[in-house]
Amino acid sequence: NTAFGLASGCTFDGKYIAYAAFDGGFYKVFVQDVLTKKTKQVSKGGFRSDQYPFDKNYPILTWTKSGHKLAIISEKKDIIRLKQVDLDKHTTTKNNIIKFKRIYGADFTNNPNLMVVSGQNKGQTDLYLYNTANTNATQLNNDIYDDLNPVSVNWNGNDAVLFSSNRIENKFYLESIDTVL
Repeated sequence: NTAFGLASGCTFDGKYIAYAAFDGGFYKVFVQDVLTKKTKQVSKGGFRSDQYPFDKNYPILTWTKSGHKLAIISEKKDIIRLKQVDLDKHTTTKNNIIKFKRIYGADFTNNPNLMVVSGQNKGQTDLYLYNTANTNATQLNNDIYDDLNPVSVNWNGNDAVLFSSNRIENKFYLESIDTVL
């Protein structure tokens, strides 16, 4: 029983589209050229088990805003992995992301080496700026609320991040709130 999920959509110029196809606990990531309809498998992963349900939240796919570089975030044996496929240069790089227990969403900024990431660290889900070149993560906020599904946007010439949250106020805290035990 194969299920297809469109995880990321197409590149910003509309030339390529990326999607994941799930088969039981396994998945394959494909990139398709929209004009020629040629499809290429660029990644695979997952596992099959009758005892453990597979996690359809991985892989996370995101394209750079310029160029044709696809980031594929996956998990294997509790290690989060980042695979970057550059379709222009025909190169692939792989790194482990050790800062987070889990990643819930990611999107490249206008800089093709920086991603906004919703990641869980020390039991708390916050936004981070993750540098794919040197694997550094800079925490953007530190509060008790869950910040998910980040999208990097340019709004009236300013770079910004849109995200969903379970906040009850329309405020963004940069410091830790220690009133909750």
